[in-house]
Amino acid sequence: MSRLYHIQLWTNLVVLLTLVAAEASAYMLAQLPGSMTLWYLNLEVFRPIQRATYLHSPVHALLGAYTGFAALALCILAAWAAWKGRRLSLAIVSHVCLIMVAGFSRNWLDIHPQLPETASLDPQFAAVLRLAATPDGAIMGPVCVAAIVATICGHLTFILKTSSKPRSSGPA
Repeated sequence: MSRLYHIQLWTNLVVLLTLVAAEASAYMLAQLPGSMTLWYLNLEVFRPIQRATYLHSPVHALLGAYTGFAALALCILAAWAAWKGRRLSLAIVSHVCLIMVAGFSRNWLDIHPQLPETASLDPQFAAVLRLAATPDGAIMGPVCVAAIVATICGHLTFILKTSSKPRSSGPA
């Protein structure tokens, strides 16, 4: 497998295993409500993901109660696709990961309080940097970057694969 293919696989697994870990911590908190560690994980570490799966969230239809099971199934599909060398299947997983992360990011930006104006020439860019410096940005930033990198690697592997094939001339 090429290096881009490995990057695509591992970045997909980062995104999907983060979602599985968030759902697993929510399930374990329901089973062990006295655990301070699980409360910390749910309220601080996985807060953006937990908020997106709330019933009153605008993206609840896409990212509902079965997000963890869907992410686990996509992990299995990504591993199978990498093992069998199925580039299209891995690319589909990459795009689904990007859609899921876009839903989480959209919900995260919707529930985040409005940021004050800055003296920067580009206040939107400064606002994004300030959001990335928040505790929620510590989980959302790497997950968003991983989803984008996985999708770009999927496109690059396709482009490199199709451009390396020798062109045959038609029948003479």
